[in-house]
Amino acid sequence: MTKPITILLALAATVLPLAEAKACKEGLKYCGSTLLRRGDYLDEIRNELERVGIPPREGFVWNSLFDCGGNGWIGWQAYCGTCIDGGDGKDDYCKFDVPWYGA
Repeated sequence: MTKPITILLALAATVLPLAEAKACKEGLKYCGSTLLRRGDYLDEIRNELERVGIPPREGFVWNSLFDCGGNGWIGWQAYCGTCIDGGDGKDDYCKFDVPWYGA
């Protein structure tokens, strides 16, 4: 007879990689809005915006463009007037690139 804990561990081993598959893919660029749809990136987005001196307000969170590095790491690239989802496996991009000079 299989123990319930064994079943739970097997299920977790199956489900966790599926959740991870929705993380950003290394080498692609993502809008903040796309990252939020793909996974739990809100804290990472806010931390990265603060790191580069941009207030982590909603407009900046949703319309900034980020580079995806290894292990889901993100790096700020640009603030967009409008950030466009490029589709699965393609870079997102700025419709309007808005310079950010800080406050």
